[in-house]
Amino acid sequence: MQIIGNGLIAKAFQDFNFTKNCVIFASGVSDSADENNLNFAREFNLLEDTIKNFKNKRLVYFSTCSLNSEDNSKYKMHKRNLENYIYKNCSSYNIFRLPQVVGVVDNNTLISYFIRNLKYGNEILVQTNATRHLLDVEDIPRITNIIIGKGFSNKIIDIAPLYHIDIFSIVKFISKELNLEYKINFVTSGSKQNIFISNLENFLDYDDKIFSKDYWKLVLKKYSKKINKVV
Repeated sequence: MQIIGNGLIAKAFQDFNFTKNCVIFASGVSDSADENNLNFAREFNLLEDTIKNFKNKRLVYFSTCSLNSEDNSKYKMHKRNLENYIYKNCSSYNIFRLPQVVGVVDNNTLISYFIRNLKYGNEILVQTNATRHLLDVEDIPRITNIIIGKGFSNKIIDIAPLYHIDIFSIVKFISKELNLEYKINFVTSGSKQNIFISNLENFLDYDDKIFSKDYWKLVLKKYSKKINKVV
């Protein structure tokens, strides 16, 4: 296994006994709010070089579940372009679309953003119509290994929990875990994530923890205090 990248997902693969002979492409733009064309170009160039340098290996690429919705952004256009490039230029690949990945990071992604603002007493903007699927980063290599091991290739599949949760419930749960008060500004906006879970159900046992109704709580319990130490 060859790992491209050194971030959250890359580290999860380093710590997991991944049994497949693949190139794990875990480097690039992960912030959906990013609009920097230089960052997009950097990821594209690295992907292009990776495909050229590892022609005889299966490429594993991580995209975003946000592509399941019709609205557009620079980030989504970029991810869609990379998916199309892989489709046209790779003989063996897997594209895994991910929702909101949770792990110990100090950046501007959703959970770190909430914890940082709770910690410093800042007001948090909550979109009343928005929901998210929270995915433990350590479940990514585990599930990827299972799917590839069952012969799934040259296709796109969502790796995401069965249940979504509204943004306010996430903030409330974290504030309780950290014993911090929250200041909320509700805005009538946002949307539900579209997740296609049916394909994933073909690969995992029915009682896999990712299908649990309380999975999101387990993820936040696992990481909230750890993230609070680094933000």
